[in-house]
Amino acid sequence: MGKKIIYVNFKKRVISNSYKRPFLLFLHNSLRKKLLFFYNKHLNKSIKLIYYKKNDNKNIS
Repeated sequence: MGKKIIYVNFKKRVISNSYKRPFLLFLHNSLRKKLLFFYNKHLNKSIKLIYYKKNDNKNIS
């Protein structure tokens, strides 16, 4: 969705987009970093949950 909008803007006005583009790229990179950070957090939580579940089973048996 975002890529299409950027492409359309690029086709319509090249001059104004030359100022917008670096900002859009910066935004995209920052969003990607945030997404990766949250994804890693979620992964770590799920791994910990699985680990604790395994340990609980060992303690019970």
